[in-house]
Amino acid sequence: MALKFNGNFIEKNMAHSLELLKAVQLLQKGQHDLARQALEILHQKSDSESCTAVRYLAHIESLNNHFEKAIALLAQAHIDFGPDPKVLTQLAEYNMKSGDYDRAIDYANQSLQLMPNNPVLRLNLASWLSSRLDDPTKIRQIYEDWCHDYLPHPPPFPPLILRPLTKGRRLKIGYVSGDLKNHAVRYFIEPYFRHQDRKQFEVHAFMTLKPDTISDILRGQVEHWHEVEKLSNDALLEKIQQLGIDVLVDLSGHTAGQRLEVFAQRAAPVQVTWWGFVQTLGLRQMDYRLTDSLHCPPTTDAHYTEKLLRMKCFTAYAPPLNSEQLFPSPRKLNGYVTMVSMNHSRKISQQALLCWRDILIQNPTAALLIVSNESTESGANGLYAERLRALDMPMTRVAISPRLSMLNFMHLASIADFALDSMPISGGVTTFHSLWMGLPVLTLAPPEPIALRSYTANILRTIGMDECVANGLNEYVERASQWIQNPEVLDRLRVQCRPFLQQSPFMQHAERVRELEALFTELRGGR
Repeated sequence: MALKFNGNFIEKNMAHSLELLKAVQLLQKGQHDLARQALEILHQKSDSESCTAVRYLAHIESLNNHFEKAIALLAQAHIDFGPDPKVLTQLAEYNMKSGDYDRAIDYANQSLQLMPNNPVLRLNLASWLSSRLDDPTKIRQIYEDWCHDYLPHPPPFPPLILRPLTKGRRLKIGYVSGDLKNHAVRYFIEPYFRHQDRKQFEVHAFMTLKPDTISDILRGQVEHWHEVEKLSNDALLEKIQQLGIDVLVDLSGHTAGQRLEVFAQRAAPVQVTWWGFVQTLGLRQMDYRLTDSLHCPPTTDAHYTEKLLRMKCFTAYAPPLNSEQLFPSPRKLNGYVTMVSMNHSRKISQQALLCWRDILIQNPTAALLIVSNESTESGANGLYAERLRALDMPMTRVAISPRLSMLNFMHLASIADFALDSMPISGGVTTFHSLWMGLPVLTLAPPEPIALRSYTANILRTIGMDECVANGLNEYVERASQWIQNPEVLDRLRVQCRPFLQQSPFMQHAERVRELEALFTELRGGR
């Protein structure tokens, strides 16, 4: 869950100077240069508002992805004004966005020592620690502690009783998510909506955030669509219970649009979480987690508060529309191999960049394309250029791209030969997209079966492309070099990607839906 930071530093019920308020107004209007000038004057006054002015100045730099400048400003403020939990929180966020998770964790811990009651920072810290800790039981404890401190604890009450399925009554299934829109979730949930058995199941979708045009498509595939963004948790709880939902499925976990407070108050007799959040939620009122034996091997039950229900395959996958075209390997035209990174920028750690640098150094003709999630070239370069130069990346062979339309994204196989997975947090739907477009994905398997880090490895093993999974950093670099230096291997892997995915359980949509429906039917008799 990314830190929700909006630059709103001015506490309510506190007096502030007219100059600071005017600077804030300029910032809110998007007049960053004028806001910066006003804030720099306030900063130089060295009075009680100087620290707040620095934090706003750092925020302006972050809006332009100049995180090094933002971090330098805040680090100096930390020296000049002493420990401040809000300065430390910003330092944590900006270091995370710069790929320095270890430093982000350190700053977050310092902030929480000064201001422990910060639920957003504590949740983000849990997420960052999940990418670093090798002890899954500690990860579970972190999320359990968060749920204990910030979610409701209703008094003990008997579990809701499933109404009997009398003749003619269908099982009522509810899906709760803010991601039923142009989001990665769409490519997983759509097959289940499209192939549902309406004679046996009555499906309800509860959209918790603002819908978009993709929501319109999904809305047409379910029998009952509820837009509940404006409903309070209590109102949503009442609505779900009045509808008599038998099995309620969470697709968001601890991410935007989540309604875990509703689950915490026992909204339905059977409550299930799925692939929206692959770590344990730490919520004891969540009865089950849908998974499979690759994502959650038999040794991992103690790592989750939810009871694990292992299916043959944990999800279905539907590729984007208008993405049928396949492309020949571009190295045949270019004369060199191009690697591509397509995962979200927040997943690109220093460790990953160092590995990619080593691959480039060992292969002097290879090139690297990094596709950012930023919408402009300046934003993309601001996010990566300084980081790469600081690591002595061979910049003449590195290109940085802003965010692409889905159509252009799905044509990346025409300019790249294979994809590099992020680490330690691996890709998700991006891995499926890569395989569909014919791009082999090189990934790193973690030493412990932590789903957040092994997602791509599990996908590749499921479809039978185990040779794309490296066991250790050295093997990761060596495997990439082998592919670059033996392009006939790349040609074979590219040919295999889509057929192997098509033949895998992920794309046997009807089978996946029947498997899920059988599981829900089994659960209807109680927990």
